[in-house]
Amino acid sequence: MTHVNPTGPQQDLFDPLERKVLEFVRRWHGRQRRKYTGAPYDSHLIAVARQVKEMTQDTASVIAALCHDLYEDTACTEEELLGFLRSLGLKENTVRKINQMVWELTDRFVPETYPHLSRRERKAMEAQRLGGISPEAQTVKLADLLDNTRTIVQNDPGFARTYLREARDIFQRLDRGHPTLRRRLQAQLQQQGELLDGEERP
Repeated sequence: MTHVNPTGPQQDLFDPLERKVLEFVRRWHGRQRRKYTGAPYDSHLIAVARQVKEMTQDTASVIAALCHDLYEDTACTEEELLGFLRSLGLKENTVRKINQMVWELTDRFVPETYPHLSRRERKAMEAQRLGGISPEAQTVKLADLLDNTRTIVQNDPGFARTYLREARDIFQRLDRGHPTLRRRLQAQLQQQGELLDGEERP
């Protein structure tokens, strides 16, 4: 029997190097699933990296998009990621750039570290931090928000109001990300807000 990977067709978007990175992050994310859809977690990573690759041919940005949740959601260490990236034959400055971007895209103001802060306070501080990350990392974050907001609005309208408010706050800070993704996210946030408002009306 032939095994069919549900994300297979999308993998064709990636070059051989990027596919090796995808396999690496798949191993680390293991059996993780998307919260609402139950889809393999790599479907989110592919969606984010696909949008980034549409905007830029910068290898570091595409790889960082695939790796963007490694430090936040898996046990992968910096040493392990650096070692893997070096094993691909990437130049050291590219390896360092990717690692920096993954750190930039890792939430810092989490409940475990800041239990005394409310969610609203933590998210406000995170938005402020994201305003200072590199333009390349901001581009990945825009793609991340595009995928996440779509999924949450479709599957959890109640929580979506909170998430959209937080996403709008972050969006306002991501002024150095790719302009096309900024326009897409701005339009999507507006459309989704109007959709939720319409559902509330009698």
